[in-house]
Amino acid sequence: EKKKEEKVTYEKAEKEKIKEVKDVQEKAAEKIEKKKSVRQIEEGEFVKNVKDYLKKKEIEILDLVLEKKKEFEAKVAVDTKFGKQEYYLIAKDKKTVGDNDFAMALQKAQAERMLALIMSNGEPNKKGKEHLEKWKNMIKYEKVEF
Repeated sequence: EKKKEEKVTYEKAEKEKIKEVKDVQEKAAEKIEKKKSVRQIEEGEFVKNVKDYLKKKEIEILDLVLEKKKEFEAKVAVDTKFGKQEYYLIAKDKKTVGDNDFAMALQKAQAERMLALIMSNGEPNKKGKEHLEKWKNMIKYEKVEF
């Protein structure tokens, strides 16, 4: 009888563990779905200006990743002599762009196996310029003025 009771409690514990694992998996799947969907907060003036700038430069937006009031992320394609080159674009409305901004952009771009293209209406600071010089083949920076 003791063995039956132990077996029943063991089976209950196993079922609870399985249920907990399923709950965790469902929550993780929900988080991933939320991240995949394009996060969009009312299109600010900065984002409109970036999109207009991209149209003028004939840069094609392939996939929107993030759209905030003062920040814009997308996968873009630029025509070059060797065909279309794809970049992970990060546009920020900041007065200064630091090495952290460049490092984060490069990290996001490499996660997508792309080069980084950073646009900002500000100047890179001293550390930012050093980082840009060090990674010049992987990061392209463009100062935009609207």
